[in-house]
Amino acid sequence: MINVCMRNRIVFGLFIFWIFWFSSGCQGFLIPPRDAQESRLRSAIRIHPGHELGYVRLAKYLESQRRYTETFSVLRIGQKQIPDSIALIRLEGGLFQGLGYFSDSEKYYSTQIRKHPDEALLHLDRAQLYWRMEKPESALNDIQKALALMPDLFEALFFKGVILDRKTAPNLPDHSEQALAAFIAASEINNRNPELWLRISALWERRADMNKAKLAMLRAVELSPESKLYLRRLTVLQEKELDHASQENSVKISEALRQTLLHMLILFPENSWVQAHYGNWAWTQNQFVLAEKHLGRALELNSNYPWASFRLGVVFLSQEKWESALFSFEEGLKNDPKNEWALQQVGHVLEMLERNEEAIVRYEWLMKNFPVNLLVINRLNSLYWKEFLFEKGEDTLLRGLEEFPTETKLIEKLVSYYESHRLFEKAANVLSSFVQLEPNNSAALAKIGYYENNLKRPEKALIWFEKALAVSPDFEWAHIQKIGLLLKTENVEKAEKELKNFLKQKPDSEWALLELSQLKLKQEQFSEAEDLLNKGLELHKDSPGLLQTQGRLYKLQERWQEAEQVFLKLVKLRPNNSMLLTHLGFTQWKLNKIEEARLNITQALYENPGSLWAWNLHLLLQPEVQQRRWIGEELSVLIPVLKALVSQTPDKAWQKITAVRTDPFTRQVLKNLHYLLEGAPAEIIMEPQDLTSKHLPPWMHEQWGYFHEMLGNRELAAKHFEVVSKALPDNAWIHARLGWVNERLENFEKSRKHYSKFLQKHPQAFDVSFRLANIQTLLGNEAATIELYENIIAMRPDDDLVLNNLAWIYLTAQDRPLRNIEKGMGLAQKSVELLPTIDNLDTLAEAYFQSGEIKKAIEIIRKAASDVDYPPKRHSYLRKQLLRFRKGDTDANPPTLS
Repeated sequence: MINVCMRNRIVFGLFIFWIFWFSSGCQGFLIPPRDAQESRLRSAIRIHPGHELGYVRLAKYLESQRRYTETFSVLRIGQKQIPDSIALIRLEGGLFQGLGYFSDSEKYYSTQIRKHPDEALLHLDRAQLYWRMEKPESALNDIQKALALMPDLFEALFFKGVILDRKTAPNLPDHSEQALAAFIAASEINNRNPELWLRISALWERRADMNKAKLAMLRAVELSPESKLYLRRLTVLQEKELDHASQENSVKISEALRQTLLHMLILFPENSWVQAHYGNWAWTQNQFVLAEKHLGRALELNSNYPWASFRLGVVFLSQEKWESALFSFEEGLKNDPKNEWALQQVGHVLEMLERNEEAIVRYEWLMKNFPVNLLVINRLNSLYWKEFLFEKGEDTLLRGLEEFPTETKLIEKLVSYYESHRLFEKAANVLSSFVQLEPNNSAALAKIGYYENNLKRPEKALIWFEKALAVSPDFEWAHIQKIGLLLKTENVEKAEKELKNFLKQKPDSEWALLELSQLKLKQEQFSEAEDLLNKGLELHKDSPGLLQTQGRLYKLQERWQEAEQVFLKLVKLRPNNSMLLTHLGFTQWKLNKIEEARLNITQALYENPGSLWAWNLHLLLQPEVQQRRWIGEELSVLIPVLKALVSQTPDKAWQKITAVRTDPFTRQVLKNLHYLLEGAPAEIIMEPQDLTSKHLPPWMHEQWGYFHEMLGNRELAAKHFEVVSKALPDNAWIHARLGWVNERLENFEKSRKHYSKFLQKHPQAFDVSFRLANIQTLLGNEAATIELYENIIAMRPDDDLVLNNLAWIYLTAQDRPLRNIEKGMGLAQKSVELLPTIDNLDTLAEAYFQSGEIKKAIEIIRKAASDVDYPPKRHSYLRKQLLRFRKGDTDANPPTLS
């Protein structure tokens, strides 16, 4: 029979076990690693000390090595952490049976119970043996027999609660409710056992009733008001309650916690745990000085107290005392070197100190030695990209997606990165994997369609947009993309139907009105097109797209005066647009407004001297004497054909080309012109390749040179243009062509001479002026470059590209007397205000760097890297520029942009 002394030993043993379990929560324990596999298994236990699977795996491993003493040790430690674990108890029972232990004990109790079947305490004793042998059903059966014999047996009710309180596997029923009932029944027999209330508190906490858990713990403290163990447990519950309290309740809860901790400070003034938790309470109240005092005192009392070090680190973090925070976390890690949370905090502090490379090392270590963590993935990715280590940042996100394939924030980051770098194939692959797991995500489905369209796979793109719309029929962006693809793939009937349905839902949509009007225009349904355009322009009077389509309509109907008014309005809205100026000049030519037309066509060529349409209009607008110098004796024969070509009436033009009486070379020139103006350069025939030896009019040599230029035959193009230059030495326009083709051939000095000759007669020509400035830069003529850019800015003060280029020269000129940091800063700021491109932001960063504001320079270049689109080939340059800024040497030249 079990006597009172034995019962007390049982209760005391359980009490000591609970002390170990609770105190290990804050201070932890370490197991030195043996070999690689064992180290991993033990690390798993340290990370999750309440996870029974870790103990099971380690025990099995040790058992497989026949290290039975250590196996018992691990299982007993596990049972101290998880006193009610079926798995651990079964393992130990199996090991006992395998080694031959306890069988004599079981026989003994069985024999005694047969002798004394009505003795409740014997059933209790055997239940305890079965519990040790991992026979919970047998133990519970004996407990039930004991209670049948003695319903008011406190020890039996208590032990029943202990058995039922065990944590079970996920697929087995949870008995915590019955365990709680058993403990409550025991309390009705004896409500003065503080350990009983401790267990009741733990069960209420498991059932997420923090209030009842706290009340039970208050009862335990009432029974044993000076118990360090119970007061600590009450403190922990109050801390948890404070963490989750609403604003209105937090004051009351905080005060109760303060009273508990002050009581403990009186009882245990030299206890490091109490000092640390009082310091932590002070931190929750933003009483940072008090928090530092008590956490510091805790560490004076116990230097090997990582929790206190970590909490002190948090106090410093809250005050942005980064160096002190780093020291505290590092001190704590000396005693708890694998604390994942603390390692993360060290990484964060190093980031705040801008010691990014050290932070990267910490996060990389975490990635290698702990399960993949979203916070670490995001921080490491962010750091890699802040350091312009783009590929490593990309790899980090990809690794994160391997572990968290449906984590939308990771997907959005990666896809946004790919999209900004035009890596559409990679973006599509990421989203394709995602929609296999989340097939009803319409945004992802539509984005894949968008990427497929950018990859020139319209049929595949259309399928994805249809999938997106099947999930979300009202997805407007997907509708627009789908209709655009239908129009692009010449699926006109379906596109028209979709557009009409779209306009029923969105009758004021500028986009839909424009697309449908353009479709009607293409179908030559001019009346319907005009109605749609009029409606659209009533709603969107300055819409460039609607106005331009209206101008095209009037041109097709030969309503030249109305067309002129439309293009005048468009040119007013966009005064430097070569195509609009050409349209305006064309309509004025049709109205016989020759001077106005000549002026606008000249301006169009100033903006784009390579425009074939504008160039041929320019020729038609010249006086007859000039035309004859270009075309020669066949002027009267060719002019009607050229007029048909520039009038954009392809059928009429082709008829004239085939009917005109001329030589084969001239006819081929006319045919090639037709092909180019109709957007079919593949049809061009260049036989023979070289016409320079033939006595042909300058016009034919110029056109043949142009065709060669279009086909990439730049040397042949230059030869033909040189023939024109010799034939017409006073004609400036051919020098623009020669400047351009020599620029492409990297004959920069020749290019400079030809551009300069052209600008002597046409100083207002923007495109050639800009190109000459670039040539002067390449030739190292910095003063000349500055002069050119200053002249351009005087004419066009809001051109961001010119502002940026001039700013860069003022900031980085090799001829240092030419540098003007203040002026460069102003120009760079204005260019970014107009358009924050990667180039403009890079120049602004350089301006801050040259001004000595290195921190601001780094901020700007990081903004450039994260906020705007640019190709991956820019990565190396950005990294070198960042490192240069960090060094702070303004005399060092910027890296080469290769």
